[in-house]
Amino acid sequence: MPQNQKNEVQELKEKLKLFSKDNVQYSDHFLIRMAQRDGNLEEVIALLLNPEKLVYFYKEKSNQGEIVYNLHFKISNTKTLKLPVIINRSGHKNLYIITYIMIYEPWKKAAKKWIY
Repeated sequence: MPQNQKNEVQELKEKLKLFSKDNVQYSDHFLIRMAQRDGNLEEVIALLLNPEKLVYFYKEKSNQGEIVYNLHFKISNTKTLKLPVIINRSGHKNLYIITYIMIYEPWKKAAKKWIY
């Protein structure tokens, strides 16, 4: 990872540490996807507020023009959790979780062989 990306990840980690559990909000879609994938809300909140496992992120704009941070957390050697979040949604100090995406690396690599 280039040095400037490492710096950006570190800056985002520091920013996430400023939030508390009370600042975390989430969509119904997130709750449904998390339940379907046997996720745990307390673990997700812990990852966000103690982001040591954050390894990568990128930004994009939502349909409503808000900046979405796509956060990638290393869960294990074979799993990465992607959490799209909006920071300070509607001008309030909060973390709004949009959805829950668990990426299984062995499956992802196998799929690439067939797709590409």
